[in-house]
Amino acid sequence: MAPSTSLRHLWALLSVLAATGVAVLTGPYLNPTDKMLIYLVAVLWSALRFGLRPALLAAVTAILAHNFLFFEPRFAFGLHSASDAVAFGVFATTAFVTSGLVARAHDEAERSRARELELAILYRTGEEIASSTGLGDLVAKAERRLGQVLGAPVRVIADSGGEGFPLCTANGRVGALLVEGDAVSRIDEGLLHALARQIAVAIERERLRHEMEEATVRVRTERTRSALLSSVAHDFRTPLGSVVGASSSLLSREASFTDEARRRLLQTILESAQRLDRYVGNILDLTRIESGAVEPRPDWVDVEDLVGAALDAVDPVLDGHRLVVRLEPDLPPLRVDFVMIERVLVNLLENAARFGRRDGLIEVAAAAGPDTLVLDVFDEGPLVPEDECERLFLAFYRASREYRDGAGLGLSICRAFMAASGGAIEARPRPRRGGMSFVLTFPLAERVPNLEGLDE
Repeated sequence: MAPSTSLRHLWALLSVLAATGVAVLTGPYLNPTDKMLIYLVAVLWSALRFGLRPALLAAVTAILAHNFLFFEPRFAFGLHSASDAVAFGVFATTAFVTSGLVARAHDEAERSRARELELAILYRTGEEIASSTGLGDLVAKAERRLGQVLGAPVRVIADSGGEGFPLCTANGRVGALLVEGDAVSRIDEGLLHALARQIAVAIERERLRHEMEEATVRVRTERTRSALLSSVAHDFRTPLGSVVGASSSLLSREASFTDEARRRLLQTILESAQRLDRYVGNILDLTRIESGAVEPRPDWVDVEDLVGAALDAVDPVLDGHRLVVRLEPDLPPLRVDFVMIERVLVNLLENAARFGRRDGLIEVAAAAGPDTLVLDVFDEGPLVPEDECERLFLAFYRASREYRDGAGLGLSICRAFMAASGGAIEARPRPRRGGMSFVLTFPLAERVPNLEGLDE
């Protein structure tokens, strides 16, 4: 803590007193002119330690003491000769000028240190506030930081009204500071205003970010709603038309059908209904994903059972395609949500059937590595450029003309379900094989149970 004004002046007088003692003790060895240098040291020390006014007091006191004790006539104020007068004048001028220069340099250094401290405070405050994760976190950090700077409890009110030290930006007041006691009066006003503006800008930025997020959510929601309506209008119409046409034909009294024709019409109704069921399932899955309600229920799953269940679910869709299943023997089990991953495989197999050649190959392969298990679903459909593969997983995105059919939801749902299960999915064009692969990667658990023992 810096000494008070009176104490600083007292120390300046004591420094002159000490210089006088040294000058008296060295009386036999130094002449009066040399003793001026001893007093000059006291004046300079006062200027360095205590500033301009104590230094000037020391200079005046030193001049009077030196004149009184060492110039003739001694123990009186006066000068004996012209040379003494010149020496005295030089000493007085030197004492005043040097004390003023040194004191100004000292004050400037103090101000520079104060500015550096203020900049450090502002930098650390800005750095801490910038790491905030929301308005509540920002307020808590600002209160803690200001409490450290002011040395008193502080409340930050993120409200344009109310009492307290105002927090303002160019757009107006955004809050206020409530400080206990007189801590505000003890801090530099410029630093306080800078801190207040820094916090105000951070509050305004956080509010704008929140408003932008809300606006983005509204736009995304509206876009999703429009896309869903378009999807329902477009993708439901074809299977509904098939159901209506086949059922009306069967109900027609004038028409007569053979058993085979009746079976085909019923098969059309069944396949169209299953297709509608998958569309509804995709829409419901998308709704769950958008609302953040995707919560997997992991359990130990045998890969062969998982692939078999998915193939059974899409068996009518795969009719006419060449299906090949290649699963490595003794595959380790996965700890995943069976229904969720089955849904992923069903979507991939349905896409393979829809976009592949009518009599083309659909291949399901599985292989295990040291830390992961990979499932690969391959079809001989049109190649998608590598720079377009990642966009296949965006909701409602359809690649090129060959992929116009469908709502564009299946792959985005696959990506969300795989992420929720801790896995990954990617699309890879296979030019040499003439088709596309969708590769599912699952991490393997460190401890694998004995499924055969569990079955028993």
